[in-house]
Amino acid sequence: NYVANARFGQEVSEALRQVGVMDGKIVRMENILRHMKVSLVNAPRADTSLFARLDAFGVNLSQLNTKLRGDQIRGRLNENSVPSIYGRLRNVSSGALKTREAPTGTHRMDFKLGKFMLNEAQTTLENLLSEINAIEVELEKAGAPSWR
Repeated sequence: NYVANARFGQEVSEALRQVGVMDGKIVRMENILRHMKVSLVNAPRADTSLFARLDAFGVNLSQLNTKLRGDQIRGRLNENSVPSIYGRLRNVSSGALKTREAPTGTHRMDFKLGKFMLNEAQTTLENLLSEINAIEVELEKAGAPSWR
């Protein structure tokens, strides 16, 4: 059924677009985090707990990036790893959308799992955005110089 196949293709394309948007937000947060760490060192009223909070934020951001894009280190070493969200959706895109045939059960299952993982990752990203805003307030209170 052409209409159903086209609809499936649109859903996959939209999910891949969302991955790209998330990736851009993660990169921006990584850059801000680097600047915040430098700024925190120069904050006259900085508490040690803020250093730990920034480190924990960095770990959580890195874990999200790994879920989204995959383990880059294992990939370079040609080691098996858990499929990333992008990897699952890309596999569906390259396998199911380059033919006029209906997507296979595997394609549909990979998309369903990738979409579920994407929704979880979006929730995590929203929490991280809230956390970085809260950290920003704490940096200002600690007298940190501008990091932007």
